[in-house]
Amino acid sequence: MADNQHYIKESSDFTSEEEAASGLNIQQIWFRIRMYWHWALLSALLAALLAFGYLKVATPIYNTTAQILVKDNDNKGGSSGAAMDMMQNMGILSGVSNVDNELQIIQSYTLMRQTVLELGLNIRWEADSLLWGNKDAYGVQLPFLVNEEIVNEAQYDSLCLADYQLKADATGYRIINKDNETTFRGLWGMPLHLPGMNLTLLIKPSAPAEFSYKLNFFSLNVATNSYRGALKAEIPNKQVSIINLSIENSNRERGRDVLNTLIDRYIQSGITDRNAISDSSIVFINSRLVSVSNELDDIEESMQDFKQQNQLVDISEQSRALIKNVGDIGLDEMQQEVQLSVIRSLIDYMQDSKSPRLVPASLTVDNGTLSPLIQQYNQLLLQRERALMSLTEDNPVVRNLDNQLDGLRANLVNGLHSLQNSIEAGLNAIRRKTGSIESQISSVPGKERHFVEYSRQQAIKQELYLFLLQRREEAALSKSSTLSNTRIIDAARSDNEPVKPKKKIIMALAVLAGALIPFGIVYLRELFNNRIETRADIETRTSVPIVGEIIHVEHEEERPLVVQPESRTTISEQFRLLRTNLQFALAQRPDAKVLLFTSSAPGEGKTFTSMNLAATLSIAGHKVVVMGLDLRKPKFGRLLGIDHLPGFTQYMVGSYSLQQVIHRLPGYEHLDVIHAGPIPPNPAEMLMMDKANALFETLRQEYDYVIIDTTPVLVADAQILSAQADATLLLCRIGVTLKEQIKHLEALSAQGKLKHPYLVVNDVNSKRYNTYYGYGYGYGYGYGYGYGYGYGYGYYEESTPKKKWYQFWKKH
Repeated sequence: MADNQHYIKESSDFTSEEEAASGLNIQQIWFRIRMYWHWALLSALLAALLAFGYLKVATPIYNTTAQILVKDNDNKGGSSGAAMDMMQNMGILSGVSNVDNELQIIQSYTLMRQTVLELGLNIRWEADSLLWGNKDAYGVQLPFLVNEEIVNEAQYDSLCLADYQLKADATGYRIINKDNETTFRGLWGMPLHLPGMNLTLLIKPSAPAEFSYKLNFFSLNVATNSYRGALKAEIPNKQVSIINLSIENSNRERGRDVLNTLIDRYIQSGITDRNAISDSSIVFINSRLVSVSNELDDIEESMQDFKQQNQLVDISEQSRALIKNVGDIGLDEMQQEVQLSVIRSLIDYMQDSKSPRLVPASLTVDNGTLSPLIQQYNQLLLQRERALMSLTEDNPVVRNLDNQLDGLRANLVNGLHSLQNSIEAGLNAIRRKTGSIESQISSVPGKERHFVEYSRQQAIKQELYLFLLQRREEAALSKSSTLSNTRIIDAARSDNEPVKPKKKIIMALAVLAGALIPFGIVYLRELFNNRIETRADIETRTSVPIVGEIIHVEHEEERPLVVQPESRTTISEQFRLLRTNLQFALAQRPDAKVLLFTSSAPGEGKTFTSMNLAATLSIAGHKVVVMGLDLRKPKFGRLLGIDHLPGFTQYMVGSYSLQQVIHRLPGYEHLDVIHAGPIPPNPAEMLMMDKANALFETLRQEYDYVIIDTTPVLVADAQILSAQADATLLLCRIGVTLKEQIKHLEALSAQGKLKHPYLVVNDVNSKRYNTYYGYGYGYGYGYGYGYGYGYGYGYYEESTPKKKWYQFWKKH
């Protein structure tokens, strides 16, 4: 038996063991493509059409880029740079990457909000298009200019909850709320008062007579975050201080405006920060000028009153010499007092401030030690304020700057105190020298002495006043000549081709996906299909050899016998091949005569196959008897039209003799049949009777083959009759038999409950079953025999003409 099974499997032209082990069958793939290429082509064309429609309605996204250079801080040179380097070497200051800070600032919410407000990006306009939907419009694409002023942001946000439509003509326009039909009417060039904002539209001379636009209002927070999220800023590498900016937008003009305006706001912000030092100095100087001017006026009024009261017109030469000496010494004293006054004011300014403030550094230019520290202090303070535009006060970068500012401020206060002590010591020396001169003046008449004192005070206040005026002019000049530390390398420019959607890639992916969809559907259908569809579904679940395959026959119950003595049809040849394969399988057992037909479930073609195999054997000259022993649902006699004649059950109960229940089938010289007869109350027990055993022994003696058609194996009858059989033919039907039932047949065979099992595949009607194995298209239905018996089209009386390529949709 094992040798016969080995012969059957090796003589088959179906999938070899080498192919199964390889895991990849090129022929399977190729024939699957041949089978479904029509659907793949149709699906690919449909997917390409859908992709084309999507590309037409999809909004193209363009990339806009710009590039700026951030220059190093100006304090890197001279004594200021040396002082900064010294403090960094001492660990007082830590090095800070200027371009990294500027990168965070240019991405800050504040700058983008200013850009959104300046360009009116919180309003989106769309032109109506009947063919491809609405089209985004901006700038020169609009037939009007837009000016907006948000007066109440909370009220303005209520506008953002609905969609609006603008309908306009030459006289004016209407903005209609689509949700509640509220209408706002406006005139060209006149402000329209909307909730929380004033909107002014100026019509262009080239505008059409009538037009309509869809518009949406977005809250400033939403619009700012949207554009801020689309903005990309990066530093190419750490060796350069260049920032690359890019933004993706559906409108190239708007993308360029956003980047250019953002850069302008960033540059202006830097200039404003640098002007803050000059503004602080001017404010401080102006406050001091008011005080000094008042003091100078008081002294000059006192001098005038003194001269008028004492009627002084001229002073003696001695007085003049003394006054000259007093003036020279007083000049030094005045300069020291001016410095002392400034130092004291700065100390009070630094100590009284509850939060860091800019120091008017232009007042201390005469000191080469404090000026660099003050300049460094101001620049760190500006750096802190710019960092707060994108960071919080708890951020480590800001806290590091605070620590540096605290250290610098303490150093500055200590330095100012030291300088104050030095100036006070110098003033004491000058005053002692002045005291000696005043002793000489004591010889001068009292009136002249008083006049000299007034003159000295006037000179001091006047010199201080002129000094402050000079410093204010210097600060104003510094402010007017302030330059940004940013240089625009490349202004914003947009790509000509959109970055989204990528037309070529989308079309290619659509065609590829469309071509794969039919194969994916087939794969999913196979994945979730629990019924056998291919030969591989059978062979991977059982080791029982397949001895034959029968194609689909229409209306098999109406014509159960398709094998005729002179027939040369495809189905006849398949039963002849089944007969040949069985003879090979049973060649080593010449006494094997009883063949049992069963299956895993009803409706798998046992009766049809057993009758036609019996007819094929009888045509070959063998004496054959077919027994319809499905005693529970008998249909054997009804199909042959002999159900009115006595049958097996009547013989078993003794109503008829054996010769009376054996009926010769008309047209077949050597073929007899025994049908089941009436349904007995105990089918299984009847089959186990000794009389049944005796019947089978008698039939073995009188016939070459005894073919038994019985119940499925899920009923005990089949296993009972298996004891009488020399071989068991298991029927499985394509599209009917469950895959799990094949495993069940394998288990029964392994347990020895089915004697010498063989498989017969019924209802092979699909190319799918065979193209997995690379078979040809013999017999007109896509099947070629494997046992060395392949035939061409012309061999048969009945052949199916080959379909044209455009007939692939017709039923196979």
